[in-house]
Amino acid sequence: FVNRFSANLNRWNKQDKRGLLLFAKDDEAFESAMQAFTERTFQKFYTCRVKGCPAKRKAVMHAYLRKDAQISRVSVTDYPARGSMEIVTGYHVIQGGENALLEVELITGRTHQIRAHLAHIGHPILGDDKYGDRMLNRQLGVKRQQLWATRLAFEAEGALSYLNGRSFSVKCPF
Repeated sequence: FVNRFSANLNRWNKQDKRGLLLFAKDDEAFESAMQAFTERTFQKFYTCRVKGCPAKRKAVMHAYLRKDAQISRVSVTDYPARGSMEIVTGYHVIQGGENALLEVELITGRTHQIRAHLAHIGHPILGDDKYGDRMLNRQLGVKRQQLWATRLAFEAEGALSYLNGRSFSVKCPF
């Protein structure tokens, strides 16, 4: 467990992630958590600051994501393409304006899903140079992605079932 935890924490830090982090105290809890993530019984919410403001104050978006592991990048289309997987991302606008604040629900949970999906609809995350607007990020002096894991709601079986119905959250600094 310790080696698995250390490897995952190191990967988390290298990816410049911020916010809520789930730790498992033993192998049984770890396996329960992995099962819940695989079966998508946890609800995962993120807070982000994006370029512009979506026209719809609240939406559940559906699209297709294709991963290119060689260049560590994904592409999003509105139609199924060879090698793509469906993605579902919900959001609601917390604060509008020139650079809106959104709460995003990660429903399917694919690689770079939130970053790529929001960029696909024309509202990239501030500080994201891979999918976002590098020039705007420089103008605003934003050096880190404005994306934080802020809330996790539980519906799990096994070792984590005592957490059912509970939600944990942290505030983000932006």
